[in-house]
Amino acid sequence: MNNFIYEYINFLIQSKNVKLSEIDLLILAAIKNEKIDILNSTTNDISKALFLSKSAITRFAQKLGFNGFSDFKYKLKSEEINTRHSLVDLSYKQVIDNLNSLPEEIINLIYRLDSYRKVCVFGIGSSGIAAKEYNYRLNESGLSNVHFADEPYNLFIESNKLNEKDLVLALSISGENDNLIDNVKLAIDKGACIWGISAKRKSKLEKLSDYFLQVPYPTKSISKIIPLIYLLDLICYYLQNSQDIH
Repeated sequence: MNNFIYEYINFLIQSKNVKLSEIDLLILAAIKNEKIDILNSTTNDISKALFLSKSAITRFAQKLGFNGFSDFKYKLKSEEINTRHSLVDLSYKQVIDNLNSLPEEIINLIYRLDSYRKVCVFGIGSSGIAAKEYNYRLNESGLSNVHFADEPYNLFIESNKLNEKDLVLALSISGENDNLIDNVKLAIDKGACIWGISAKRKSKLEKLSDYFLQVPYPTKSISKIIPLIYLLDLICYYLQNSQDIH
């Protein structure tokens, strides 16, 4: 069971992008090496076993999104984390829950995508794979003004063709890819509007964006592009049902 507990905690760390201190890493290592039994221990037990203060253990639980250690233990006991596919299920559920309700500003932007001369989807690496799928699906959904670029040189070529009537839909899980950021800046210089999509708040991409949407951080249990692809399906849903939704 402890292996699954360790995997579940890692899932929480990845999905919430938690920054761990040296003390947090010590607690995590103790769980991994089964030096402590989370389910059957109190903060006092763990404090003595690891020579840590009880408040350090409480802070560790709070960083993972719980009210305290008791809340943490209750969740561990109630969560179905003892099946091989459970972390995949949880990862998908986390993506769905986080994108359950798009901001009104973003929904209105989706409705206006056909008003731009060109919607150019930028992405590099894994995000480049998603950019290609965005191009295909958005065209399939009735948009005839969509282009995409997934290599630095192609991004440069496309950026130079943009003007104030265009929109760049920039995909980057990290929001920090230098090649993408450089070409977003070039697109801005050309007058284009920027819709940034990233898993990271306060990233370079968010700072450059006229519109920004945060997607969940992908965990190691699923493909990096799953949050971007799920968002794409939502965008296509709004496009295809815009008249009914309005």
